Amino acid sequence: MDTYLTFAKKPAKKFCCTDFVNPKDHTKPVHEMTNIGVNRAVDCTCHVDAMIFAFECFHDGWGVVRLVGVPHKEVAFNTHLM
Repeated sequence: MDTYLTFAKKPAKKFCCTDFVNPKDHTKPVHEMTNIGVNRAVDCTCHVDAMIFAFECFHDGWGVVRLVGVPHKEVAFNTHLM
């Protein structure tokens, strides 16, 4: 999920990503669009808000989030799993 999809698609495919979501193109949360959430989410931004979004969009019970990189400063974040 990225606002720069043309730039992100090629490297994301190396991680076996098959679907890409630009949040600017949608008004509903991922859980409402898919009815269950996603199986896998990958975040390569090192941005805390993107990390939170990745955790909140995966399928409750078997979803997997892969964080590639860490923020540049020490941060903590809270999520509300659906």
